[in-house]
Amino acid sequence: MRRFILAMMCVLATACSDDSPSNGNNTTNNSTNNTTNNTSNNTNNTNGNNTTNNTNSGIDAGADVSLDMAEVDMGVDAEADAEVDAEMFPDLAQDPCAFPTNDANCPQGPYGPASFMTSIIIPETATCCFDYNGDGVIDNKIGQLLATARNLGFDVNNGVAQAIEAGTLVNIFGFSDFGNADYDPTVDLVFLKGTDSDFDFAPNLLGLGDFYVLVESLNAQSQPKWTFGSARVRAGVLEAYDGEFDLDFPDLLDQVRIPVVQGRVKATVLPGAEFTAGGRVTLDEGELGGVVLRDEFFDSLNDASIACSCLGRAVYDRQPNGGYSCNSSATDVNACAGASSGCQFLASSTYCGLLGTAISNAVDVDTDGDNVPDSYSFGATFTGVGAKVVGNQ
Repeated sequence: MRRFILAMMCVLATACSDDSPSNGNNTTNNSTNNTTNNTSNNTNNTNGNNTTNNTNSGIDAGADVSLDMAEVDMGVDAEADAEVDAEMFPDLAQDPCAFPTNDANCPQGPYGPASFMTSIIIPETATCCFDYNGDGVIDNKIGQLLATARNLGFDVNNGVAQAIEAGTLVNIFGFSDFGNADYDPTVDLVFLKGTDSDFDFAPNLLGLGDFYVLVESLNAQSQPKWTFGSARVRAGVLEAYDGEFDLDFPDLLDQVRIPVVQGRVKATVLPGAEFTAGGRVTLDEGELGGVVLRDEFFDSLNDASIACSCLGRAVYDRQPNGGYSCNSSATDVNACAGASSGCQFLASSTYCGLLGTAISNAVDVDTDGDNVPDSYSFGATFTGVGAKVVGNQ
């Protein structure tokens, strides 16, 4: 595999020698991930085909190589791809104090470098971020659902922005084995939920904050439970695949925690990244995507309705065709008149019914390989400032 790729580089270049740089457009063929079992969600996930335009790496690796680097799907031949990268960029040294390290002269701590997401915007049209059903078109069904919610008076993106500003929604990317901001073939990436360490949130938004990790982010062994199967940095761009995390909808349905699978991340790593324990990494032009299982989505809504004292029960019933119907009534509307906006939403036969009739059947991704869609695609843009993670809470 490696010899074939290197040979193709020579054929496409104007000249191929030790003294001449090679400039050419390398086109990465579409790659389709085989269906893989996701044990944490008991469902099989399949990645769609992914085709991207080439971008020039522009990195001097000591061998005077300047090659067009194409985004590829890491699910197929990531190991061989990493070997090629290592040969192309042999002289890009890793930071000697990159977390984790046993060097007593390096900073020590429980977590490596991190990035706090200061903006998360879910477009209401299919403009971001990835193709999950393999039809060559960007998928974001959740964004379309949020557009419906906004038309009904619930602006989820505004609620997310206010929650971030207030410090009640703290999503953090945590890194380890990350030692070069331009090129690192194997980076460990986790998704964490956190909280401010000192109740002074203003510095956090500037990339100067310290955070604790909330226990909900950890498994029984006190390790991060939301991880990405693979991640790397190439030409200063972070790419991560096969991830898991939870979506929150603050100021709409506070109890809703919707699991996302097949998570993907793409973002530019800005200069000045610190790779030590407690270091900070700034991310820009970020894209975050994944797939939400329909059953998980409505289970979460039912958990929220059960938590509403004015309801106290599940308001969605699963139908034989896999869709859901709402059982709210006029009595529920009256009972929840003074409750939170989320409980009023679930009590309303109009709003709840819309989700149950139109939206439950709007699934666009098949995750179990039976050629029947069972999930919703999701995409959001984000920015991330440096964050120091100091421990757990």
